[in-house]
Amino acid sequence: MQRFSFRLETLLKIRKIEKEQAQMKLSDATAKLLAEKETLAQLQETMDSSLASLKAKQQTGLNVAMLNLFSDYIAAVNGTIILQHQKVTTAEQERFSCLKRLEASMQKCKLVEKLKEKRLTQYRLATLQEEQTILDEVGIQIFNHKNIV
Repeated sequence: MQRFSFRLETLLKIRKIEKEQAQMKLSDATAKLLAEKETLAQLQETMDSSLASLKAKQQTGLNVAMLNLFSDYIAAVNGTIILQHQKVTTAEQERFSCLKRLEASMQKCKLVEKLKEKRLTQYRLATLQEEQTILDEVGIQIFNHKNIV
């Protein structure tokens, strides 16, 4: 009997490559999300320290020009924080999208792998049956040869 050959082997290889690419994209999206969250945390720390500094300066006395500078700076940092929240949300959505694509790729790959396993099982069963048939024929010939002699 001939060697096992899976006709969809190329498709299986393509599915595995797609799965690996989806894993890489998910990894990149996760790294980007972590970076965006880290940036947001740094901005919030900046805001907290600025507010604490403003409070301390107000205790010691603060002129109007300095108060305006602090106010403008805090407003700018607050605007940056709002933009960073949007970036974090976008990064979370992108990561979720990559995760869904990875799940779909894994499912497609698993489907072809199961089909290959099923075909391999069928091949092994057919090979086993063919071997058994040959052994039965050899046994019958030996039996017939002994009875003739």
